[in-house]
Amino acid sequence: MRVLQNYFFTKALKQFSMIQRIQTIFLLLAMVAVTGFLLLPSISSEYGKQYSSIPGWKVAYFNEGLFYYMNLIFLCTGMGFTLIAIFLFKKRNIQLILSLLPLVFLISSAIFTYYKYYTKPYIGDVILQPWILLLAVAAVFHLLAARAIRNDEALVQSLDRLR
Repeated sequence: MRVLQNYFFTKALKQFSMIQRIQTIFLLLAMVAVTGFLLLPSISSEYGKQYSSIPGWKVAYFNEGLFYYMNLIFLCTGMGFTLIAIFLFKKRNIQLILSLLPLVFLISSAIFTYYKYYTKPYIGDVILQPWILLLAVAAVFHLLAARAIRNDEALVQSLDRLR
């Protein structure tokens, strides 16, 4: 009876442990960092005694009476690719591509935020908050996940050569 229990336990653990690889943890931490950037203030403005802060998702582009929330679009697209990459753990080549693709959106969002900071469309003194570094933290986590995926793929290929 004990042998049968151990067999089913190890089989269930192997199936569940595939999603619990280190790259999954890195991708989840990257998503947490991006969510933190979206919710925390990235640009603040001070005008006299008034102080206002603009969260990352609210840094917008205004054109012809419409607001385009570019950071929200860039980062939600990148988070979508990250979420898809988490669940494609059996297809490591596609997971590698989908874990590196959000870097383009992270860099685009950082450039857009810096652009809005330097053009100063807000009234008063504009202050760039340190929470923008969360984008760099997310980029590091994406690179660490890609490295772990590459190492997994190299391990699988080396085991295939031994067969």
